[in-house]
Amino acid sequence: MSHVIGTVTLGSPTGLTTVVLGFQPIACRLTVSSKGGEVYAHMSIGAADAANTAVFNSIIQDTTGGKSTQGAATQGRVVSLYERVSGTLTEVLGVNFDSFVSNGVRLNIVVPHSGYQVMLEAWN
Repeated sequence: MSHVIGTVTLGSPTGLTTVVLGFQPIACRLTVSSKGGEVYAHMSIGAADAANTAVFNSIIQDTTGGKSTQGAATQGRVVSLYERVSGTLTEVLGVNFDSFVSNGVRLNIVVPHSGYQVMLEAWN
């Protein structure tokens, strides 16, 4: 059994990219959260195997008198990170799972953002 944990940046361009791991995984998990120094705390946790993908994202804002929390599951994504842009929730990093290949994981970058490090864990 092989297992790896590392970080990747999923910036431009959009489209397919292969994260080379040196083995063909059967499952993976991707996690990304706030960069620090931001008004909002936000995160995305996603996973995939050969037949399924799932992701959960959440954004929390400190407000006077309490916290405002919003979260959602986004179909087809393994990374779906939102920020509040001009008062509107906007997806700033969006990645779909494509496939497991002989040497790693193929991802489809739909909404690129080079400002975040994504933790990738994969195993077979």
